[in-house]
Parts: sequence; structure tokens; C-alpha cells
Amino acid sequence: MPWHLRGEYFESCNCEVLCPCLLGPRDAGGAALARPTEGHCDVPVIFQTKAGAFDGFDLGGLSAVLTIYAPGPMGEGNWTAGLYRDHGLAWEIAGRNGYYASFDWSGP
Repeated sequence: MPWHLRGEYFESCNCEVLCPCLLGPRDAGGAALARPTEGHCDVPVIFQTKAGAFDGFDLGGLSAVLTIYAPGPMGEGNWTAGLYRDHGLAWEIAGRNGYYASFDWSGP
């Protein structure tokens, strides 16, 4: 499926200083192994798309926030997540072929 995005991304977790999930050790598959400093991870991930397209849909100017709770190292999986989408991104577009819920990046 052809796609491209250009925009801004921001995240901020509840760890004390720097996010060990981003900066810490990884397994052979690239999954984060470090334990969050608070034992769990609460993180909002914010996207502002300047330009882009996915499967023929224009994504320029859209915003989305992904909120994540991970009970331990992010690489162990078992996340709970919520997606807050821009009003311009209809669910039938976001959910096309199940992509909006495709969080099987790594881990169980």
C-alpha cells in the first residue's frame, strides 16, 4: 500500500528524565528491553500531518493523538492504547483494511 507523511511528532512519557524505552537496550528484533523508571509507561504520542496520503486518501493537515499505557518494558507488549483522531479523519478511512488497529509492531 503506497503511503507518505510529512509533519511533526511529539511524545512525553512519565519517566523521571529520559525515556529508557527510546534510549535503552533492545532485543534482536528491536523491541525495547529497559524498564520504565516508574515501573510502567504512560505516554501520549501526538502527530500533526503537514502533507501525506495513504491508500489514495489525503492526510494533509490532520492531527491524531495516541495514548499508551504499558505495564512494563514497552517491548514486552500488553499495551492499552486509545486513538483520538482529527474530525477530518473518518473512521471508514482510518479503519480501512484494519490499519488503525494494527499495533502488532513487536512483543506479544
